[in-house]
Amino acid sequence: MANAGGAFEGKAIGKIIGGVGKRKFLLHNVHEDHPEVFESRWAMSYLRGPLTRSQIKTLMDGRRAGTGAQGAQLASASRAPLAPNAPNALNVPNVPNAPVLPPGIAQYFAPANAGATYTPVVAGAADIRFTDTKSGIDATKSVVFITPITDEAIPVNWDQAEEATFDAGQLASDLPAGARFDDLPGAAAKPKNYGDWQKSFVNWLSTSQALTTYRSPSLGVTSNGRESEGDFRARLMQKAREKRDEDVAALRQKYAPKLAALQERLRRAQQSVEKEKAQASAQWVQSGLQIGATVLGAFLGRKTLSTTNISKASTAVRGMGRAYEQSSDVGRAEETSSSIQGQIDGLNTDLQSEIAALDVTYNPQAEKLETVTIKPKRTGIQVKLVALTWVGR
Repeated sequence: MANAGGAFEGKAIGKIIGGVGKRKFLLHNVHEDHPEVFESRWAMSYLRGPLTRSQIKTLMDGRRAGTGAQGAQLASASRAPLAPNAPNALNVPNVPNAPVLPPGIAQYFAPANAGATYTPVVAGAADIRFTDTKSGIDATKSVVFITPITDEAIPVNWDQAEEATFDAGQLASDLPAGARFDDLPGAAAKPKNYGDWQKSFVNWLSTSQALTTYRSPSLGVTSNGRESEGDFRARLMQKAREKRDEDVAALRQKYAPKLAALQERLRRAQQSVEKEKAQASAQWVQSGLQIGATVLGAFLGRKTLSTTNISKASTAVRGMGRAYEQSSDVGRAEETSSSIQGQIDGLNTDLQSEIAALDVTYNPQAEKLETVTIKPKRTGIQVKLVALTWVGR
């Protein structure tokens, strides 16, 4: 491949370097004919890095200053070796296998326990606006989804996304101390991919996300899009009571004229009954007196019936007939009164039946609600973040 002290063949040395694994080293001894690859269990790096952007800025500000105690301190701190896992003067954590990314790629770290191992994913955060003019809905929902990064032809597929357990505001940009990292797929190291993934994220949200609202047909009320079905039914209870009371009042007003007319007829019929009873009673008394007087006259007068006595007897008999007819009038008056009372009772029964039907109609807990599904428009999706994110486990 090369003579001692000679130059290496470019392709050959490149192939060797490309095959060097973790904790393996390439040794070029000028006194040997070829390089050697060896592995040491005890190799340990005391170098700092990588630095975050804010830490690089802090470090370079000191270097740009060139003079002064602060610049000297920062320069000195940047050159000082670190003990394993010990923070340096700039509070940069010592992370053994921290990811190294090309410029233009931002990375974030989801909340995790200390010393966690982090897996790379793509996180997408957005505010989705749902509008529906007909139902008067205008609601915004904030979402965060994460999806794995693979080495397949389509490295990021939002159909495999799941809702994140953290908010976008909980993401940190500083490397967590003591963390370890899984390997980063090659697609995640290409800045242009993130623009494509953001476009596909918007497309996926516009088709996969929807807002379900509920509508009460009996009350004509629609949920606001932010409440569950149970919360919506609870909110309907007060509205249902108010609507029921309004309809009950309308029913009573509808039945009031008929009931008032029947009550008046009943009052007159009851008066007629009392009048007929009084007349019948008087007639029976008068007839009884006439009969008694005739019989008494017959005993006290002549033993033979006179024309006068016969006339009195006839009058008494006619009185008895009139008393009987008067009794019949009482019966008819009572029947009329009873019939009117039956009509009143029937109207009250109908009224109570309609009120009971309202109780069933205005029962939000049992009512079958209508559902309205609202899809977002692409213009209503505001992406807040699509970035490489490390999730600890």
